[in-house]
Amino acid sequence: MPNQYLNYISDEHFLNCIKNLHSAYTNAKSKFTKKKFYSNKVDTLKLTFDAKFNQLSEDQLIVFEIQRQIDKSINNAIGTFHEEILGGIDGYEIGNRSIYDIKAVDIS
Repeated sequence: MPNQYLNYISDEHFLNCIKNLHSAYTNAKSKFTKKKFYSNKVDTLKLTFDAKFNQLSEDQLIVFEIQRQIDKSINNAIGTFHEEILGGIDGYEIGNRSIYDIKAVDIS
């Protein structure tokens, strides 16, 4: 039976990649709170300038910074999603992140 979604990876692999990405979105949104914001190391000088130059209240600034951190986590998750998709193609594998992300393997 042909693949329903992509012709170069199995539907099972594709759906698993989507599931992992959805989990990353959910985790990114749920893990950032105001309490966590205050416990993180933040660049107070940058935040002071952001607040003054953009005429933001402290609460607005915190909301924007939390959103920025969530977006950064989601962008990282999208990168991982790409690696997982490509790693599911015959002849490629997901590598050791400290050395390579994706690698073509010799299919002999």
